[in-house]
Amino acid sequence: MSQEHQMPGIIEIIGACGSLALLGVCAGLGAGEPALAARAVPAGLLTAAGAVVLTGPALVVAHQYQGHAADPQLLVSALSRGFVTCGEIALGLSPILLFFSATSGLWAALYSLFVAGAGAFGGAVTARRLLRAERGARPVDVDLTTRAGMGGLVAAWSTLAALIALRIGWGMASFVAGS
Repeated sequence: MSQEHQMPGIIEIIGACGSLALLGVCAGLGAGEPALAARAVPAGLLTAAGAVVLTGPALVVAHQYQGHAADPQLLVSALSRGFVTCGEIALGLSPILLFFSATSGLWAALYSLFVAGAGAFGGAVTARRLLRAERGARPVDVDLTTRAGMGGLVAAWSTLAALIALRIGWGMASFVAGS
């Protein structure tokens, strides 16, 4: 298996989880209330992880059902790498969120925006890796409908993942707000 398709290690996965939780910590510092801050910590992590965990099995099953060539392990690797990328983006956005949380009352809006942005980048990386995994597993002379089928599957999965992330994010926003 090439370096590009290797599964991320457990340390990378834990680091991504910690980075998404850190984004919540940075948002919570601007909340001013300890209870609100404690509820903000897991919101981003649960949104991102929930979307991957709830849609990943459907992606792998649909991929196998449609008869595509990529090994399911490559699909899981792409999903994992996308989650790690989401965590890396969250880690990079944490200082910006901390600054705005400490100096303004925009912590809730920026937290929502940053979680969505990190998720969008993670989803884009996942989609690119999924298509690349399928392209690498197929012979060169594959017809257009087979290639379009994988593109359609990735588009459908991306839409489903985004909708589930929005639903989880909406629930987490209600949880953080305390209603």
